Amino acid sequence: MQRIFDCKEKKIKIKDLRRSHKCLRKRNLKEEEEMEILMALIDLKLVSRVLRMSDMNENQLHWCEEKNSKVRVIDGKLQRDSTPLFFPSH
Repeated sequence: MQRIFDCKEKKIKIKDLRRSHKCLRKRNLKEEEEMEILMALIDLKLVSRVLRMSDMNENQLHWCEEKNSKVRVIDGKLQRDSTPLFFPSH
């Protein structure tokens, strides 16, 4: 349950990066930053769906932990490791 909460918390922080920060002019994000934010949101959505599966094995749980740890928001900046991590089938 804690892992699902962590995913939701990260998702909120990442979505906040898109929004303007209490300034008069809107902060324009570069196309690369927008793509990184989109990919991070997709990663977190995938992890949250896997965590809701009814029959999940230990390898899949470790995959979720590793995938979730690759997305971080530090000092208002998104840090995402884009190394592919393949989902264990069994």
